[in-house]
Formats: sequence, structure tokens, C-alpha cells
Amino acid sequence: MTGGSVAVKIPKEELLDEYYENLHGAYNAMRERFVASGLTQDHIACALDVDKSLISRRLNGSENLTLKTLSHMGSAMNCRLAITFMPYSVIGTGNFSNARSSVATFTPNTGQTPPVPANASKVLEKA
Repeated sequence: MTGGSVAVKIPKEELLDEYYENLHGAYNAMRERFVASGLTQDHIACALDVDKSLISRRLNGSENLTLKTLSHMGSAMNCRLAITFMPYSVIGTGNFSNARSSVATFTPNTGQTPPVPANASKVLEKA
């Protein structure tokens, strides 16, 4: 508790729904970036020194994703994984309301900091 406010307990079902929505968004962002990169599964596997079948499982959603896995996949695609926290008031709630903007993106690694979204100041004001 801070400032006299009372924490509201979040039902486990809601937490699981949110987790799966975020996971789905991360898989989609990774697959979209892979397609846009023009690379092959062989290239990614070679870059990461892993078997091509592992890359296939990651891209088709049958391999568990961790932050480490997402980061490595991004690096192999010459991208940096960018994760943000967005208020529900901006992205909505419910199943897959706007998973792409709420979870993860892979931005091309140009050695520069990824650009800040145009509405970032509004998002921060609402948070």
C-alpha cells in the first residue's frame, strides 16, 4: 500500500488471460519480424548455433518463449526486442484487444535507440 490506497486483488483467471494475450502478441511480433526480415530459418539457426528444428518450433509457437529466447531471436534478425507497459485505458482490455502494441516489438538494430511512439507523452500522462 502506498499513500493510503488499497491494493485490489486480481483474479487468477484474469492474470492467466493477460499472460496468454501477451504471449500471443510476442509470438506474432516475432513471426512478423521474421517474415519482414527476409531471412531463412537456416540463417537464424546458424546465427544462434542451434538446430533449425528449434527455430521452426519457436516460430510456429510450439516452443516456450522466454525473454532470453525473444532477445536472441531478435539479435539473429538484427533487431532489438522492445517491451513496453501500456495502460489499459490506452490499449483496452479483453482477449487480443490490441496485443501488438501492448507486448513486444522487434525493431531493426541500427545502433540507435528505438523511436518513442508519438503518443508516448499522452500514455505517460494517463498512467
